[in-house]
Amino acid sequence: MAYDMLDAINNGKDSWKVKVRVISLWDVVNLNNNELISLDMTLLDEQGTMIHAKVMKHMVNNFRPLIQEGLVYMMENFKY
Repeated sequence: MAYDMLDAINNGKDSWKVKVRVISLWDVVNLNNNELISLDMTLLDEQGTMIHAKVMKHMVNNFRPLIQEGLVYMMENFKY
């Protein structure tokens, strides 16, 4: 199965597919009102490249049950 490396991701292409390990996962919260802003994560590919990624507030309930720290995922159809 073909996939892209994280260091190749840029805004010149609309369709990306990556194989990554979620090495950290955390909620970003507004400290003034304790409201959730996003679910953020650090992703690592097989070449050792890391990136920061986020799931915006309106999609967190869809993705939170599917993502766990330490596991490897194929991710696609995301925006850079």
